[in-house]
Formats: sequence, structure tokens, C-alpha cells
Amino acid sequence: MSNTKFTKGPWAIHKQAYCCVTTESGQTLANCGSACRNYGDIDLFRAEQLANTNLIAAAPELYDALDSHEQPLRVAINILHRMGSAAALEVADELREALGASCSALAKARGEL
Repeated sequence: MSNTKFTKGPWAIHKQAYCCVTTESGQTLANCGSACRNYGDIDLFRAEQLANTNLIAAAPELYDALDSHEQPLRVAINILHRMGSAAALEVADELREALGASCSALAKARGEL
């Protein structure tokens, strides 16, 4: 994550604000409270709001997890490809698809897509 421009994690949910995501120093990163007026069912809104907040708060760790697995996946794909058996090539193809999805998600997080 050292090459990224976004605020380093960890990020936390500010429980009193229900949907406010902050850094350890208290900097607000996301606040979706204003969307409440668009919902007729406040309980449905709060459940969705909390789910969105959890996802936002986990973003730095999700990014790091994907980023840290990129090189090991490339190595595993190369090893499987060299093995050459049908089963190894099938697993290599599946890993290649997973790597592609991970790389796309990382690029989107960096604003490259």
C-alpha cells in the first residue's frame, strides 16, 4: 500500500455516528448520514448504512490483502504452467482469473480504471 495516495489504515467505524468512518487520528473519511431522508424504512436504511460502513472501514485491509497476494499468485501460476499436466493447467487458469480480478480491483482502488 506504500504506492497509494489514499489515507493509510486502519479505518474504524465511529459507532456514535453510525455511518462515519474515521482514521485512528479521528479524520472523517466517509459519512453517509445525509442519505437517510431518501429512505422510507429507517431500519432498512440503518442496516444498509452499517453494511456500507463496514465495507468502507475494511477497505485498507482488503487492498493490502489483494496487493500482498499478487506476486505469490504469479509464482504459483508459473509453477503450475511448467508442470504441464491438464489438472495443473486448469488450476493455473483459475488462478490467472483470480489474479486478473484482483489486479482490476486494485487498479480501480487506485483510480486507474
